[in-house]
Amino acid sequence: MKTIEEITALRKEGRIDEAYGESRELLGAYPGDRDARVTAAQSAKPVMERAAKSGDLEVLARTLEEYGALRLEEIGENEMNNKAAWDIRRYLLDAKDNRTLSHAALDRLAEAAMTIDYRRPHRYYSVLLDAFVSCKDAGDALWPGLLAFMDWWGLENLLPEDYQRVRLRNGVSMPSLAERAYSAYVKALLEEVTAGRCREEAEAFVYELDLLAESHPEFQYTLYHKTLLLKSLGKLVEAVTSAREFVKRKQNEFWSWSMLGDIVDDDALQLSCYCRALTCRAEAGYLFKVRQKAAALMEARGDLANARREYQDVIDLCQAKGWHMPADVAAASRRPWFAETEPEPSNTRYYFSHLGESEDFLLGDVDEVAILISKFNPQKQTCSFITEDRRRGFFSTKKMHERFADNQIYRVRIAGEIDGKNATKLLSIKRVDDGAPYEGRLWRRITAEINMRPGQTFTFVDDIYVDGSLLRTIPAGTRVLITAVLYFNIKRESWGWRAVRVQPV
Repeated sequence: MKTIEEITALRKEGRIDEAYGESRELLGAYPGDRDARVTAAQSAKPVMERAAKSGDLEVLARTLEEYGALRLEEIGENEMNNKAAWDIRRYLLDAKDNRTLSHAALDRLAEAAMTIDYRRPHRYYSVLLDAFVSCKDAGDALWPGLLAFMDWWGLENLLPEDYQRVRLRNGVSMPSLAERAYSAYVKALLEEVTAGRCREEAEAFVYELDLLAESHPEFQYTLYHKTLLLKSLGKLVEAVTSAREFVKRKQNEFWSWSMLGDIVDDDALQLSCYCRALTCRAEAGYLFKVRQKAAALMEARGDLANARREYQDVIDLCQAKGWHMPADVAAASRRPWFAETEPEPSNTRYYFSHLGESEDFLLGDVDEVAILISKFNPQKQTCSFITEDRRRGFFSTKKMHERFADNQIYRVRIAGEIDGKNATKLLSIKRVDDGAPYEGRLWRRITAEINMRPGQTFTFVDDIYVDGSLLRTIPAGTRVLITAVLYFNIKRESWGWRAVRVQPV
């Protein structure tokens, strides 16, 4: 039997198998000796490193278990325990890169890794979580053992730096370990709830996500994950509330609207969500499923030419990509109406005509106000406006699909304040077809006799300013109907009424 000094010399000479064997023999002779345990750990480490590098799972797992059995924490050597995380990480990274990772391998490695009593929290302990948190098999299937592993690891052991985004060498940043861990935990929980298990755990984790949203509002997908959990638990009212808040932050992402459409139970609102998803920029392949859902709703409403367009786009994409045709699309193509209906050339106008329901739903907590367009400038793409309570502002019409005109009334939702100097941000805008409710506030009518002396360029009727250009074909003394709108006189800095139409009666 060799001494500690001789074992150390063997290890330094690179004779790692011989060194490890001799250290195990020494440990058997002196199982309670501190130095024998440390020597065994030091000799096991290069064996684990080699096994990880060569992809020898069984040697790595067996050595990890022998390492854990040393109980280094009992002699104050927890720090040595944590170093084993690097060998586990090396094996997993290589196996993922080579696409040789299997669920059985993950089960075996996790079982061995959990025999070690790590110091926690610790940066090397976080390395262990990072190694397992995104593990899938070669077919990209989620590892079923992930939930049990993460429960053992304990998310409460995350370090403050684990909540910070990771900056890569190329300058690109990726989500923090904490955000990725919470995301992985939710995905694992969803699998369990779908299988009829872990409902109580899922309900408890919803509360954890609420705490996470408060402590780390910079995390982008906390509300999304909460929504998915609530939906899986059948708590649809709460899921819709959560989804609304999430979509407010991700209004330009098609999948957020698609998710909202999947949750709400109103057909018109569902269709509106899918239409809004289809107005977002995304590759055709990503919109594949959204088109199917929108087409089914269009067909149910009797909007057959529009439904035909969506189904045809799905069919064309499947043929171009060599994809299998979805069963519901194939079934629709065999129905009599399909062959009898010419598809719309484009559904873009249809999408925008159906955005109102999703807009109202999303922004229902923001009051609508009525505005009057005082000047539309198509060259600058701006509209100046005034409100019922006599405030003035302007907004950009870029990326808007409304048709604007001077003296037209719109209902809008405004973000922030109107300061008159900076462009006002509108959350929604909708043209008003019936202006009657705003008579006396944004516009008014009077019937009167018109009289303008020769040489005058304008006149006042009651308190309404009437420009002479409106009276060129109307003789003095004619009784007329005057339509006027609210306006602001910049020179006098006062509010008044300005005629926009004069008609003989």
